[in-house]
Amino acid sequence: KYHAKEGMQFLVSGTSTLHDWTMKSPKGDANALFTFSTDGKLSGLTFLSFAMPAASLKSDKSSMDKNAYKALKTDKYAAIKYDLISATVAPDGSIQCAGRLTLAGVTQDEPLQATQRSMQIKALPSKAAKRSA
Repeated sequence: KYHAKEGMQFLVSGTSTLHDWTMKSPKGDANALFTFSTDGKLSGLTFLSFAMPAASLKSDKSSMDKNAYKALKTDKYAAIKYDLISATVAPDGSIQCAGRLTLAGVTQDEPLQATQRSMQIKALPSKAAKRSA
């Protein structure tokens, strides 16, 4: 069982018509439940959820932050959330997840790719992102 509330760093990355961008947040809450084989290797991920305050995301440019908060509708929807539906662990320990991402008040299925060292949501154009822009 894994729980982290402090000391984590969430990264949100994407591409606009002008440039690639990354925003970071040191705030959030993550919970996961892993299973291991008798030889100690990761064999499953049975639970994963995380949430972070959308307005805690920061970039290197405050003008970009303002635009991101508008797109994320942080005045109405304070949190970004992800809840696992299913996960498959590959022999190399990488994890392919299917889950529900809630962003700007819209929840939809989104893939998540994880490793034993970090978790990363692959930023794909989605209906939620298009509606919130």
